[in-house]
Amino acid sequence: MKNFQIIFLKNNMKKIQISILSVAIISLAFSATSAFAISTTLGATVSATLPAGLSVKAQAALTTRIQTGQTRATQEIDRRVTVMNALLGKVAAMTRVSADEKTAISNTLNIQISAMSALKTKILADTDITTLKTDIKSITDSYRIFMLVVPQVNVIRTTDAMVETSQMLSAFGTKLQTRITAAQTAGNDVTSMSALLSDMTTKISDAQTQTAAAVALVAPLKPDQGDAATIAANKAAFATARADIKVARADLATARTDAGKIVKALKAMKTATSATTSAGNSAAPTTAQ
Repeated sequence: MKNFQIIFLKNNMKKIQISILSVAIISLAFSATSAFAISTTLGATVSATLPAGLSVKAQAALTTRIQTGQTRATQEIDRRVTVMNALLGKVAAMTRVSADEKTAISNTLNIQISAMSALKTKILADTDITTLKTDIKSITDSYRIFMLVVPQVNVIRTTDAMVETSQMLSAFGTKLQTRITAAQTAGNDVTSMSALLSDMTTKISDAQTQTAAAVALVAPLKPDQGDAATIAANKAAFATARADIKVARADLATARTDAGKIVKALKAMKTATSATTSAGNSAAPTTAQ
């Protein structure tokens, strides 16, 4: 039992605690990623087709506006592409979501990266200020990188971490069951510990159900392309997925608490058994010499 305490308390419970903390940290990325920024230096040159009849000064001003718009637009595109490339690496590192889910989200990211690249090429070739304004507006209105794709990946990353935590807790629960059975065989009352283990198992199962539901909701989402109905549907899906994740996080926290109580009870049982044994040995008669 002493080795049991050292192994479970110092190793398993610490790993589970760290894993649950990592889930909370990943969840913060829902709002934090959109603040990501990079610095891009461009030397864009434009040969603009300017409207006839403009003065030299007006022509120079319009050319500057086009160049400035192109520079800022390509910076925004590069910023989004950098974020998505980073997310591709994080998706590849996921180990608990299914291969189909990883493929689906990776394909979404690659499609968006290709679309951003094509849009950047078109913007740099724009010679008309009206066309340029339309293309620049489409960076946020049509592709929704920060409003859809980044949160989408972050939901799946969070569920991936939660599945890992639930599996750790489940494996720990199996070991606890072995200890509880041994304690019962030794004649101890394990009613409360069995109830805690049952609750722990239920919470783990529910957490897995909630995370699977969250992934199923967000994995198939596509950019809205400005369609109001799709915008509303995507928002509703994210709201539900985040609610599912919140429940799953609470489930895992409760399961960990249950595990801690079981370990504490087993430790107290060991202490009581050792005290009884020691008292029995001290009261035993000694052999006369």
